[in-house]
Amino acid sequence: WKWGEAGENLSILDIDEEFLAKTCPMAFKKEGLEKVCAIPDGKDFLIHTPRQNTLFTRACYSDKMHASAVRCISWCTPMGLSFEHTNLFLARPGEKTLVELWAPRLKKCPVGYSMLSDRGFADTARFYPNMNKQLTPKFL
Repeated sequence: WKWGEAGENLSILDIDEEFLAKTCPMAFKKEGLEKVCAIPDGKDFLIHTPRQNTLFTRACYSDKMHASAVRCISWCTPMGLSFEHTNLFLARPGEKTLVELWAPRLKKCPVGYSMLSDRGFADTARFYPNMNKQLTPKFL
């Protein structure tokens, strides 16, 4: 095994209601957020701008970074455990598009649990197989 393969296998985890209930931080419980399954986060990583092909150059452009980048989304539990992530994609597709693409793998989010997300993930509940609603605090 290569270390990258081992890391990828260890970073895609199954979660269930029992695990989420046992590991929910007290700070979340105090705010009435004990039914939060995950906190999705999009991350862009800068890359060298490819100049050989204009289609590829445009597909790499990130509005977040104002430069060429690759993008991924990761989902972590309220306790901070990362349990799901997309592959790296060229940065042009938005976060909503990646959530839609990754939807079949998000069935692991239990029914009745919510996502605590920023505005970039607004209106993505329809992509989650269990219709996990989005909570977006005003400061995000």
